[in-house]
Amino acid sequence: MRKRFLLAILLLMTCLSTEAFTNKSIEQPTGELPLKIHPNGKHVTDNNGKPFLMVADVAWQLLRKLSYADAVQYMDIRKSQSFNTFIVQLLPALPTQKNFNKATPFLNNNDLDQPNKAYFDYLEKIVTAAKERSLIVGIVVLRKSWNIVFDNYKEDSWKNYGSYVGKRLARYPNIIWIVSEEEYQSASQFKAISEGLRSSTHEQLIASLSTCSPTRPIDSSPNRSDLKFVIPDSTVSYSEYATLANWQKKFRRTFTTAVFNSKF
Repeated sequence: MRKRFLLAILLLMTCLSTEAFTNKSIEQPTGELPLKIHPNGKHVTDNNGKPFLMVADVAWQLLRKLSYADAVQYMDIRKSQSFNTFIVQLLPALPTQKNFNKATPFLNNNDLDQPNKAYFDYLEKIVTAAKERSLIVGIVVLRKSWNIVFDNYKEDSWKNYGSYVGKRLARYPNIIWIVSEEEYQSASQFKAISEGLRSSTHEQLIASLSTCSPTRPIDSSPNRSDLKFVIPDSTVSYSEYATLANWQKKFRRTFTTAVFNSKF
């Protein structure tokens, strides 16, 4: 059965041994944010340099499916279960869809140059509630189903989009920006959106996302990011997960970029 919403996953560091962490490391007060990349480039730490164990849930379409009250309840439940992170998609599943409050991300039939303030107000409200609960929010800013919209624009519009969303949430230390499902987006879009984000978010991490089981070292990706997420689609087979496990075991010590891998 396909389960794309609120699919519980455990994101574990593939570059560090679990012996480096204790239960105490799961609780991260916001005073120890933002998260940073260790100078060795291979793992994430809190703002004090302490290794950070990310225990995360994916809530892909939270903005579209949950009211604010339900979203807060979701966060409280996950917090009580020792999760410290959740991942959402900024955009609805389809360009024809809206968020829970019936707002579209862009005005005038998805004009990328006209972001809808009401839509991003709701996103900021969710991020604020997460910050109050010391929860990290991974925000995926682009997805395959929106290529039909983004491909009609040029580099300046992509960069401006990244800059807009970055400025809206620049003051929140509990955000990781996840630029794309990288196997589905062009390198030029990834580069432009990342540059826009970096122009306005100087301390927040910028990550890339792969939603398929990798068969090669993902450091070979042309897209520059601080961090890479590997979150296989929920429809992959058990044999593909076995391949992922073998890949993790083989390459875990050779990464030059911090990587998170998912487990069901």
